[in-house]
Amino acid sequence: PYLEEARAGDPDFPPTLLASARVFTFLGRFDEARAELDRCIARAPGLPHAYWQLSQLRRASSDSNHVTALRKLLASGGDDPERTPLLAYALHKELDDLGDHAAAAGALDLACRSKRARIRYDGADTTRLFDALVALEAGSAPAPAPAMAGSRTPIFVVGMHRSGTTLLEQLLDGHDDVRGVGELYDFTTQMRYATDHNC
Repeated sequence: PYLEEARAGDPDFPPTLLASARVFTFLGRFDEARAELDRCIARAPGLPHAYWQLSQLRRASSDSNHVTALRKLLASGGDDPERTPLLAYALHKELDDLGDHAAAAGALDLACRSKRARIRYDGADTTRLFDALVALEAGSAPAPAPAMAGSRTPIFVVGMHRSGTTLLEQLLDGHDDVRGVGELYDFTTQMRYATDHNC
């Protein structure tokens, strides 16, 4: 309903078209998503996100592609640090669709190099962090309070993305005495509320 309200206010507002396309994509309504992105590009031909999203939803062909536009946009530069990676990833996908694999590889290289240039990562810092964690002395955990009759004990599965937390939650949920509730953001929400800090 919020998206429909935004669309009613200005049906051609590029950020709304982008959001609409994303929602349609999540819903599996790909034709509608592509139509929204086409409208977005017609309205705001310099918006990198629209080209990138569209490249994921449509196979480029010799009579329907954005290769020339993408190359012009990449050549024109810009201040947005996300601009070059998004445009170059879109160009890579379209060139690959067209069978121009050498040029596609060049576009992918540009996308990866521009993305990597923005990442401030120091392997030595990570090594120091893990060395310090390994050196920590384990404290003794307090004894759990006795369970009350009929009470439930929450189990928190915590971990980084792509680390197996979803699989572990599903395995636990397979037990007759455990009920999984999915991946909730209640803890994060309460932490933000308690600290009065969003991130």
